[in-house]
Amino acid sequence: MDVFEAFPNAITSCTWQLCELQRGTEIGNVVKPIDFCDVIVDEENTAYTEQSPSADGFATNTLLYVRPEQLPTLNINELLASYCWQNADYGQYYAIENVGLGKNQDNGVLEHVEFTVRPMDGLNGN
Repeated sequence: MDVFEAFPNAITSCTWQLCELQRGTEIGNVVKPIDFCDVIVDEENTAYTEQSPSADGFATNTLLYVRPEQLPTLNINELLASYCWQNADYGQYYAIENVGLGKNQDNGVLEHVEFTVRPMDGLNGN
């Protein structure tokens, strides 16, 4: 049983959209939406307070579990370099920080792909 079978009520189908990302073009970073994916989302927030009067900060890490067959590639380096995610509910884009391949520990079959993402700015839609 994979994570999608174990937690069917946690799946969001029309919220997270994978996007192609072109970095450093004449007009900046450009994104092109590809398609919505079935995603299970875990979120974590961290506060860095009392570092100094001007150094307080907050970090958001979001973990996405995605079905492998819904992705254009399973090449981890390509996913990191050439793609980003968009949360369509908020219009927020997310940079991909880490990609992991979630395999069944009994039979070695790839069951899901894990993305750690963080909010990003400075993108132009296409």
